[in-house]
Amino acid sequence: MQAKGFALIFTLVTLISLSSASIAALFFYAQMLEAQQEHQWQVLSGQLEADFNRQKEHYESAQK
Repeated sequence: MQAKGFALIFTLVTLISLSSASIAALFFYAQMLEAQQEHQWQVLSGQLEADFNRQKEHYESAQK
């Protein structure tokens, strides 16, 4: 009887540990995706700004 109780406790501790590890992994993955999206947004923002400046220069030179 005591062995069954120990096995049950051991099983519960193992499942809780695995759940905690899974939650930590999901949190890390979410942070990684957020950082990646932030980087992509910065790259896109820079490209859009450069395109806008080129168009502005082209427009201004065409007006002269």
